[in-house]
Amino acid sequence: AYQTSTKWVPQQDFTYDKRENRYYRVAAGRIQHSGWSLALEIKNFLDNLTNQVAYKERLFTMNRPHVFRKYHRCIGLSGSVGCDSERQYLKQVYGAQFFKAPGFLTTCWGVVRQEIAPRGVFLEEDAAAQFQRASELAFKWHSKVPVLIIADDREMA
Repeated sequence: AYQTSTKWVPQQDFTYDKRENRYYRVAAGRIQHSGWSLALEIKNFLDNLTNQVAYKERLFTMNRPHVFRKYHRCIGLSGSVGCDSERQYLKQVYGAQFFKAPGFLTTCWGVVRQEIAPRGVFLEEDAAAQFQRASELAFKWHSKVPVLIIADDREMA
Protein backbone atom coordinates (compact mmCIF):
# COMPACT_ATOMS: atom_id res chain seq x y z
CA ALA A 1 0.00 0.00 0.00
CA TYR A 2 2.85 2.38 0.83
CA GLN A 3 4.62 1.65 -2.46
CA THR A 4 1.38 2.24 -4.36
CA SER A 5 0.83 5.62 -2.71
CA THR A 6 4.38 6.78 -3.56
CA LYS A 7 3.66 6.24 -7.26
CA TRP A 8 0.49 8.34 -7.28
CA VAL A 9 0.44 11.64 -9.17
CA PRO A 10 -1.22 14.60 -7.34
CA GLN A 11 -4.48 15.84 -8.91
CA GLN A 12 -4.52 12.77 -11.16
CA ASP A 13 -4.62 9.88 -8.66
CA PHE A 14 -5.40 11.80 -5.47
CA THR A 15 -6.13 15.32 -4.29
CA TYR A 16 -6.25 17.30 -1.04
CA ASP A 17 -9.62 18.44 0.29
CA LYS A 18 -9.10 21.55 2.46
CA ARG A 19 -12.47 21.27 4.23
CA GLU A 20 -11.83 17.65 5.26
CA ASN A 21 -8.08 18.15 5.75
CA ARG A 22 -7.26 14.86 4.03
CA TYR A 23 -6.46 13.28 0.71
CA TYR A 24 -9.07 11.59 -1.45
CA ARG A 25 -8.78 9.45 -4.54
CA VAL A 26 -9.57 10.93 -7.92
CA ALA A 27 -11.40 8.89 -10.56
CA ALA A 28 -12.56 10.21 -13.93
CA GLY A 29 -11.50 13.70 -12.84
CA ARG A 30 -13.72 13.74 -9.74
CA ILE A 31 -12.96 13.43 -6.02
CA GLN A 32 -14.18 10.14 -4.59
CA HIS A 33 -15.25 11.04 -1.05
CA SER A 34 -16.82 7.64 -0.49
CA GLY A 35 -13.89 5.65 -1.87
CA TRP A 36 -11.42 3.87 0.37
CA SER A 37 -8.00 2.32 -0.06
CA LEU A 38 -5.30 1.26 2.35
CA ALA A 39 -2.74 3.20 0.29
CA LEU A 40 -4.77 6.37 0.77
CA GLU A 41 -5.06 5.75 4.51
CA ILE A 42 -1.28 5.36 4.73
CA LYS A 43 -0.71 8.54 2.69
CA ASN A 44 -2.98 10.53 5.01
CA PHE A 45 -1.19 9.07 8.03
CA LEU A 46 2.33 9.73 6.74
CA ASP A 47 1.47 13.33 5.88
CA ASN A 48 0.03 13.84 9.40
CA LEU A 49 -3.51 14.38 8.18
CA THR A 50 -4.77 11.64 10.51
CA ASN A 51 -3.39 9.90 13.56
CA GLN A 52 -4.57 6.41 12.66
CA VAL A 53 -4.85 4.05 9.72
CA ALA A 54 -8.29 2.52 9.20
CA TYR A 55 -8.08 -1.06 7.99
CA LYS A 56 -11.30 -1.74 6.12
CA GLU A 57 -10.05 -4.31 3.63
CA ARG A 58 -11.78 -7.61 3.92
CA LEU A 59 -10.22 -10.56 2.18
CA PHE A 60 -11.63 -14.01 2.42
CA THR A 61 -10.05 -16.71 0.37
CA MET A 62 -10.42 -20.39 0.22
CA ASN A 63 -7.89 -22.58 -1.56
CA ARG A 64 -6.30 -19.77 -3.55
CA PRO A 65 -2.51 -20.29 -3.41
CA HIS A 66 -1.67 -17.05 -5.28
CA VAL A 67 -3.25 -15.06 -2.45
CA PHE A 68 -0.93 -16.60 0.14
CA ARG A 69 2.07 -15.70 -2.00
CA LYS A 70 0.85 -12.10 -2.33
CA TYR A 71 1.61 -11.28 1.30
CA HIS A 72 4.78 -11.52 3.34
CA ARG A 73 2.85 -12.80 6.35
CA CYS A 74 -0.67 -14.13 6.78
CA ILE A 75 -2.05 -14.36 10.29
CA GLY A 76 -5.42 -15.76 11.13
CA LEU A 77 -7.47 -17.87 13.46
CA SER A 78 -9.60 -20.76 12.46
CA GLY A 79 -11.58 -23.29 14.36
CA SER A 80 -10.70 -25.93 11.80
CA VAL A 81 -7.75 -25.91 9.46
CA GLY A 82 -8.55 -29.28 7.96
CA CYS A 83 -7.15 -32.74 8.30
CA ASP A 84 -3.53 -33.68 8.98
CA SER A 85 -2.62 -33.88 5.29
CA GLU A 86 -3.95 -30.33 4.66
CA ARG A 87 -1.99 -28.98 7.64
CA GLN A 88 1.13 -30.75 6.43
CA TYR A 89 0.69 -29.22 2.96
CA LEU A 90 0.29 -25.70 4.38
CA LYS A 91 3.33 -26.25 6.59
CA GLN A 92 5.55 -27.49 3.75
CA VAL A 93 4.47 -25.09 1.02
CA TYR A 94 3.89 -21.89 3.02
CA GLY A 95 5.80 -22.48 6.23
CA ALA A 96 2.57 -22.26 8.20
CA GLN A 97 2.65 -22.67 11.96
CA PHE A 98 -0.20 -24.20 13.92
CA PHE A 99 -1.13 -23.63 17.55
CA LYS A 100 -3.72 -25.22 19.76
CA ALA A 101 -6.22 -22.51 20.67
CA PRO A 102 -7.97 -22.74 24.03
CA GLY A 103 -11.65 -23.52 24.05
CA PHE A 104 -14.35 -20.96 24.68
CA LEU A 105 -14.44 -19.75 28.32
CA THR A 106 -11.23 -21.58 29.29
CA THR A 107 -9.28 -18.32 29.22
CA CYS A 108 -11.62 -16.38 31.51
CA TRP A 109 -10.54 -15.95 35.14
CA GLY A 110 -12.77 -17.72 37.61
CA VAL A 111 -14.85 -19.49 34.97
CA VAL A 112 -14.93 -23.24 34.84
CA ARG A 113 -15.87 -24.64 31.48
CA GLN A 114 -18.87 -26.89 31.61
CA GLU A 115 -19.46 -29.76 29.28
CA ILE A 116 -22.07 -29.03 26.65
CA ALA A 117 -25.32 -30.78 27.39
CA PRO A 118 -28.39 -30.57 25.18
CA ARG A 119 -31.36 -29.13 27.01
CA GLY A 120 -33.92 -30.60 24.61
CA VAL A 121 -36.13 -29.45 21.78
CA PHE A 122 -39.66 -28.49 22.66
CA LEU A 123 -42.57 -27.84 20.31
CA GLU A 124 -45.72 -26.37 21.78
CA GLU A 125 -49.26 -26.17 20.40
CA ASP A 126 -49.15 -22.49 19.40
CA ALA A 127 -46.83 -19.46 19.24
CA ALA A 128 -47.92 -18.12 22.65
CA ALA A 129 -47.19 -21.43 24.37
CA GLN A 130 -43.86 -21.74 22.53
CA PHE A 131 -42.92 -18.21 23.62
CA GLN A 132 -43.86 -19.00 27.22
CA ARG A 133 -41.82 -22.23 27.24
CA ALA A 134 -38.77 -20.53 25.69
CA SER A 135 -38.98 -17.70 28.24
CA GLU A 136 -39.21 -20.09 31.17
CA LEU A 137 -36.20 -22.11 29.99
CA ALA A 138 -34.14 -18.98 29.25
CA PHE A 139 -34.76 -17.57 32.73
CA LYS A 140 -34.06 -20.94 34.30
CA TRP A 141 -30.67 -21.40 32.62
CA HIS A 142 -29.35 -17.88 31.88
CA SER A 143 -27.29 -17.61 35.07
CA LYS A 144 -25.62 -20.99 34.49
CA VAL A 145 -24.98 -21.15 30.74
CA PRO A 146 -25.05 -18.79 27.74
CA VAL A 147 -28.57 -18.70 26.29
CA LEU A 148 -29.36 -17.93 22.67
CA ILE A 149 -32.91 -17.63 21.38
CA ILE A 150 -33.46 -17.14 17.67
CA ALA A 151 -36.69 -15.33 16.84
CA ASP A 152 -38.56 -14.82 13.59
CA ASP A 153 -38.73 -11.04 13.89
CA ARG A 154 -38.09 -8.06 16.16
CA GLU A 155 -41.44 -8.36 17.93
CA MET A 156 -40.78 -11.93 18.95
CA ALA A 157 -37.30 -11.04 20.14
